[in-house]
Amino acid sequence: MMQYISLLSKEVVRYDSLFFVPFKVKTLCKYPYFLTALLYTAMYLRVFNFVLMENLLTISEITVQYRPKKATRPKITTSYEAMTIARQFFPADTIELQERFVVMYLNRANRVIGIYPVSVGGITGTVADIRLVLAVALKCAATSIIMAHNHPSGKLTPSRTDMELTRRIKEAASYMDVKVIDHLILSPETGDYYSFGDEDCI
Repeated sequence: MMQYISLLSKEVVRYDSLFFVPFKVKTLCKYPYFLTALLYTAMYLRVFNFVLMENLLTISEITVQYRPKKATRPKITTSYEAMTIARQFFPADTIELQERFVVMYLNRANRVIGIYPVSVGGITGTVADIRLVLAVALKCAATSIIMAHNHPSGKLTPSRTDMELTRRIKEAASYMDVKVIDHLILSPETGDYYSFGDEDCI
């Protein structure tokens, strides 16, 4: 609500969203208590509107935290080393039952920052959300990633879905300067795996 006193017209004019009412100064002077109440009401409404707008404009703050462990981080130089580390995140009692998709995050020295289990699916497939893969990469300040998933059937030939997912993640990661080094397909048989990088399919 806004109000002002026009000295030329000797009127008190009050505006709000509902009505416009002119009051003669002489009339208001006859009712000083009414004038006081009117002024206090105007002040209250202005403060209320300010608090209301402040609450409406309040936005949740996003906090990014990066707390790497100080333990020795393994360095990845070959696909076999990557497979050996990634395989630890595939439980032996379910690797022949369910597909699981994990991502290994590396720093500039190709040392492992950590591994994030993206999804656990069914017998024939699992869904890997690209947004989650890259969100974790940005949060831990990774410069490259290695993806890995298992085929419960033991067949190591990548499916068309595997190849398309690899292409999409690689393309999306390139916009953030995150390099996709490899994508591994693990078999329930120990030591048996397929590397997109070794086959020049990455």
